[in-house]
Amino acid sequence: MKITAVLHPNGTQTQEVQQSTEELENFSTYLEEEEKQLEPVQKQLERAEKIVVQDEELQSIFEEAADTYQVPVSLLTAMAKQESNFHSDATSSSGAMGIMQLMPNTAAALGCENPYDARENIMAGAKYIRQLLEKYNNNVSLALAAYNAGSGNVDKYQGIPPFEETQNYVEKVMGYMNNGDSTDTFRAVTYQKNILQLINELTELKEQLSDEQQEQ
Repeated sequence: MKITAVLHPNGTQTQEVQQSTEELENFSTYLEEEEKQLEPVQKQLERAEKIVVQDEELQSIFEEAADTYQVPVSLLTAMAKQESNFHSDATSSSGAMGIMQLMPNTAAALGCENPYDARENIMAGAKYIRQLLEKYNNNVSLALAAYNAGSGNVDKYQGIPPFEETQNYVEKVMGYMNNGDSTDTFRAVTYQKNILQLINELTELKEQLSDEQQEQ
């Protein structure tokens, strides 16, 4: 779509600008309709089972991590609930540490110097799950499986590995997060954010074109 202002020497606007304005209006209308169709999905996400974090300071860290790495806070709190039940001093039999249960090598790779520090641990866990979501095209189930069992196993089995622990982990986190429907909802909400961004950009372009028209 061409959005350029081409003016005749006498200052009158050409047909190209008028056509661009019409195309802009049509596309903007289309995006607004798309956003309306996604509203039920957003409401579903808001109604999803929420993990109550009693510690307000801890909750603020989850929100900061969610905002920093663009993942739902409900996903992070669901993972923390299943991983450690929010205990920052938790250590598993395999050596995973802290609230998000990071293995030593993983924590080091993510820049987490003190895995028992709540903020460092949560921020590193959020960064890691963001990387896995990108690797698996925002498929929450596969990202969670990789978080639990490693990407190598997910790739090897081309899906959730047939490990009881991993399968239970994915099921429980998905259940905590969104009543078992988090994958489609997460993708839809991500799409909705992109739609809203486009609408904002188009609104600015329309205002710019309108200002140029008034100046002629």
